[in-house]
Amino acid sequence: MAYTKRNCDNCSVEYKADNRNLKRGWGLCCSKKCAAEMREKSKPGYNLDKVIKNNAQRKSFDVWLNLKKEERQRLINEEKQNLRDKRIDDLLNK
Repeated sequence: MAYTKRNCDNCSVEYKADNRNLKRGWGLCCSKKCAAEMREKSKPGYNLDKVIKNNAQRKSFDVWLNLKKEERQRLINEEKQNLRDKRIDDLLNK
């Protein structure tokens, strides 16, 4: 089997992909998790704000319910900033 070093299409991490899978159009991501994220982003109804809100809620749902509206918005804004920073870093590292 022959392998090629390449960067993940989703997170830009370097990994070894099997050439046979690349010819089939597979192996474009470093892991199943990255492949799932990439598929999710390509869906027509993908909404980054909704994803950020849901991720913030999942961190601790009970705490989320007891927070005031202003505190919820602050957490959502922090999560947005973290994702933006990650995307900028990914773009700069390509």
